[in-house]
Amino acid sequence: MDGVKMMIMHIGKEITFGGLMGACAGYATKQVAKQVAYAIGLFFIGVQVLAYNDVIKIPYSDLSKKFQKTLDLNDDDKLDADDLIIVWNKVKKVLAHGLPNAAGFAAGFALGLRF
Repeated sequence: MDGVKMMIMHIGKEITFGGLMGACAGYATKQVAKQVAYAIGLFFIGVQVLAYNDVIKIPYSDLSKKFQKTLDLNDDDKLDADDLIIVWNKVKKVLAHGLPNAAGFAAGFALGLRF
């Protein structure tokens, strides 16, 4: 019985550690993403004001094509959930590298993004 108890305690620690690290990484990712979105939004407003006042001209159709081509990771000529899944798998692979329980990390990361 002591061996089973030790095994359960060991598994619980692995799940807890992975989950805690995932929650912290998810929360940090959310905070950084907010700041990046803020900066991009301010940049866009500034560029639009310049374009409105005919200071610059923005080729939106070309930008849109380049943007889509860059973010279309599975080369199906559209941005969809499959592309997001590819990004998530890459991020998870890097952030969960070496952790004893990647599933606990993924659950914690999702929880960290939520709060």
